[in-house]
Amino acid sequence: FFFVLIPPPRYHFRKRVDTMDSDRKTILVVEDDPQNMLMFREFLGIYGYNALCAGNGEEGVLKAVEGRPDVILMDIQLPVLDGFGALERIRGSEAASIPVIAVTAHFHDREALLASGFDDFIPKPVDLDALNSRIEFYSTK
Repeated sequence: FFFVLIPPPRYHFRKRVDTMDSDRKTILVVEDDPQNMLMFREFLGIYGYNALCAGNGEEGVLKAVEGRPDVILMDIQLPVLDGFGALERIRGSEAASIPVIAVTAHFHDREALLASGFDDFIPKPVDLDALNSRIEFYSTK
């Protein structure tokens, strides 16, 4: 499933940053679609975040524990280990306190996602301003 990120008007006036910087917040994106991952990386770089990427749920758990990102963006339908399984493992690890936001086109029951342990939910296609607001909110908690 492919989705399109619609950039806000100010998108073109920001400079993308490609290197990891310890002064910036790090966001882990767990997404199996290469095009979606590319769009997330572009968005995060433009908005001044470090992007840490994982292509499946198991890799996402490892990167959450090892990398200790400020926020995790998690797709639900993932290979190897789905988003619910990955979330359960993260919540049972040293990374348990990291906010995890579900980002999916296939599951729109916000209350069920929150009840399963996700901190928030953003539907695909993703509204970049809403995503940025949620990242800012959860990365400053």
